[in-house]
Amino acid sequence: MLLSPNGRKELERFGRQDPNNVPGQDYAYQAGCTANVVLITQTHVYCGNAGDARCVVSQAGTAVDLSIDHKPDLPSERARVL
Repeated sequence: MLLSPNGRKELERFGRQDPNNVPGQDYAYQAGCTANVVLITQTHVYCGNAGDARCVVSQAGTAVDLSIDHKPDLPSERARVL
């Protein structure tokens, strides 16, 4: 839908308002989404992420990764997508 004529018009409108927009590049390929969701129970910490989101927690002053990046150059991510 984003690449349809109406979708492109809407993306162009958003692109003009976005200070991070790269002029001359198609905004449809710059736009995206990212999210982290964390559920903490008495016994577990569950973390889900999408896009370029990374979640860490501090454990005794050391950063501990709770999520794995969704990057296409990671073999596991490339295999999942393909």
